Amino acid sequence: MVAVVLLVGVVGVYAGWHWKLMHRSWQDLSQTKGQAKGKIPALTAARSQHTAKALVFGLFVVVLVIALIH
Repeated sequence: MVAVVLLVGVVGVYAGWHWKLMHRSWQDLSQTKGQAKGKIPALTAARSQHTAKALVFGLFVVVLVIALIH
């Protein structure tokens, strides 16, 4: 009987631990989705900076291609 109680306890702790990890992963996923949508100001600033750099680089490439064509 003691072995059954210990086994049920171990299985319960194991299942609870994985339930906690699953719940945390869903929280992390929703937070990551929030970051991707720009809900966190630091991420919005970083995204704006990278977008500006990409636009400047793209403009440079367009100017270079036009200069090489002519």
